[in-house]
Amino acid sequence: MKEGVKIRKVNFFNNKKQKLYGILNEVNKENIFIICHGFGSNKNRNFIYMLDNYLFKNDFSVLIFDFTGNGESDGEFSDGNYTQETNDLGKAIDFVKKLGYEKIGVIGHSMGGTIAILRTAIDSRINYLISISAVGYSKRFRKRYVNTKEKINQLKEKGYIILEKNQKKLTKEFIEDVESYDIMNYIKKIKVPFLIINGGKDDTINVNEAKNIYKNANEPKKLEIIPNADHNFGYKLDYDPKSPKEETREYKIMRNKILEFLGENLK
Repeated sequence: MKEGVKIRKVNFFNNKKQKLYGILNEVNKENIFIICHGFGSNKNRNFIYMLDNYLFKNDFSVLIFDFTGNGESDGEFSDGNYTQETNDLGKAIDFVKKLGYEKIGVIGHSMGGTIAILRTAIDSRINYLISISAVGYSKRFRKRYVNTKEKINQLKEKGYIILEKNQKKLTKEFIEDVESYDIMNYIKKIKVPFLIINGGKDDTINVNEAKNIYKNANEPKKLEIIPNADHNFGYKLDYDPKSPKEETREYKIMRNKILEFLGENLK
């Protein structure tokens, strides 16, 4: 480990006074990147943990954390809608600002990419934005998860459905919250360097969605479509950082594009 490097578990509070848990890798106080996980995920899943280590090894301080009701963090999973997670990210920024970090970059995957977009549009403390496989249209949750007559009726009668992926509740309130956001309108408000990444074979977020995000974004902006990459760039949702896997070809391309973007835009 390099001299001066610190890796530590941290926690801070959300707007409900619930603890959010994270891992802070500190190299210097110049630039820090906050990585936001996706829907039903956490800081130790997908390639979030891998990306954290990659940036850290390239001399960037990094914070990864669990949103409200996810991973180790307090709260109910069903509370983690766009409004709550956008607020959570604001609290994460408060936390690193108090530690003295000068410039902040935000990176998000899937729903985490959307949260990164929403926060950047309203928070002048963010200096760089990277969205990976971000959700561009909020009606996607209803279309993807409330997709049978049985589920439609259950949502109407019980106010929630049970997700097959994790047996958690997806509530009517969650869906109504995410559908209240016009994501493309938020994108138009972003004024910082913005890198948009999507897999060419992502069957969750179509390439055209990434192209529309790019179309609505302001300069400076960059769009990178990674050929043959799926939504998770080759990593499964049950990826365990304690049993590291070899980097996939698609992941290597993706993280190299991130480093390239940072080299072009860091000041």
